[in-house]
Amino acid sequence: MTRCSLLALTLLATSLGFAATAVAGQSQLMSDPSVAAVLGMAHKMLAAAELADPPAQGQGSAAPQGEEGAPAAPEVQDNGTNPASLGFKFMPYSRFTELANGVTSSDVLTLFAMVPLPRVSPFTAITVEWPVVKTFDASAVVLDLLEGSLDPGEGIPCGPPLCGGNRPIPDVPLEALAAGFDQSGVGDLGFRIIQGLKMFGKPGEGRTTLLIGGLQLNTPTASHPILGEERWQIAPMFIHVHNFSARSYLAVMHLSFFDVADKSGISDLHRDSEVGFYMGRYFYQYAWTKSGWYLLPELQVMYDDKSDNDWSAFLMPEVGKSFKAGSMGITAYIKPGWAVISPDPGERRFGVEMGIRLIP
Repeated sequence: MTRCSLLALTLLATSLGFAATAVAGQSQLMSDPSVAAVLGMAHKMLAAAELADPPAQGQGSAAPQGEEGAPAAPEVQDNGTNPASLGFKFMPYSRFTELANGVTSSDVLTLFAMVPLPRVSPFTAITVEWPVVKTFDASAVVLDLLEGSLDPGEGIPCGPPLCGGNRPIPDVPLEALAAGFDQSGVGDLGFRIIQGLKMFGKPGEGRTTLLIGGLQLNTPTASHPILGEERWQIAPMFIHVHNFSARSYLAVMHLSFFDVADKSGISDLHRDSEVGFYMGRYFYQYAWTKSGWYLLPELQVMYDDKSDNDWSAFLMPEVGKSFKAGSMGITAYIKPGWAVISPDPGERRFGVEMGIRLIP
C-alpha cells in the first residue's frame, strides 16, 4: 500500500477517535463498549493495511481480469464512483437533508474510506462510513406538538433512508425547540464488506458486466437517541454494473435493511419500532475524457411498508470534476436531490451532498 494510502487511513482512524472524544461527550462515549469496539476495529484495519502486499497492476476491479492480463489504461481518471472499483479511496463529505415536515438533518462531516483486502481476495474490500459531526433540528414540528396534531408519544416523523423510524422528541421545553434547538453529536457507524462475484466480457475489449455481493452493518454509536437508531442493523446487498466504456457505465444496487439487536439502554420509542425497508439505487455515469468533468444522475427507490405511500423515489444528479495533485487523484463533486413522488411527512423532500474523493 502506498504512503498516501497509509496517510489517509491513519487520518481516518485518528479522526474517528478524535470525533468520538470531542463531539460526543468525552468519557461517557468512550466507555460505551460498542464505540470502543468500533475504534479498535479501525486501528486493526490500519495495521492490516500496513501488512498488505502492494496491489498488482489492474487490481481493484471487482472481478478477475482474465488470462489475457491487465486491461489497457483507462481513457479517463478514476473518479471513485464505480461500485466495481474496489481500490483504496478516502472521502470526507457533508450532507444536508430536509424532510417534508420541515425537520432537517445535517451530516456536517462524514468520513468514508474503502480499503481493499488483497490477502482475502483481489476482489474483496471493506468500507467504513461515520458521520462524526451531525445535527438534527426538530423545531419545524413544534407547532404540531403544541396544537396536538402530533402525538408526543409517537415521536418526530422520520422515515428511511434518513431514519429507520420516528425519532424521540428531545427532553427540552417546546419553547426551546421552537427557537431552533438542534441536537448535535456523532451518528451511527456503518461498515460494508464487498465481494466481486462474476464478470462477463473481457476488460479492454468493450463492454463488461460485473456482479457484486456484500453485506452492510450499521452499529449504534450515535451520541444521542435522536441522532441514530440505537440498534444493530444489517443489509444484504447485490450490485450489478454494466460498463459500456471507460467513460460510461450503468449500475444498480439493491439493499434490504432490517434490525437484528437492540443497544443496551435503548429508548422506549426505538424499542417499540421495527426497522425494515428496501432501497434501490439506479445510476448512470458519463465522463468527458480531457476535461475531467462527469455527470452521474441517480434515482433512489424506497419501499417501506410502514409509510402511507409505501413507495418513494428521490432523484439525485451528481456533477463532479477529477484532477491530479501529484500522484493523488482528487474528485470534487456536488449532488442535490429532490423527491420525485409526493413524500410523506417523514420522507425526504430536498437534500444536497458535497465532498471530495481522494484516490492514491
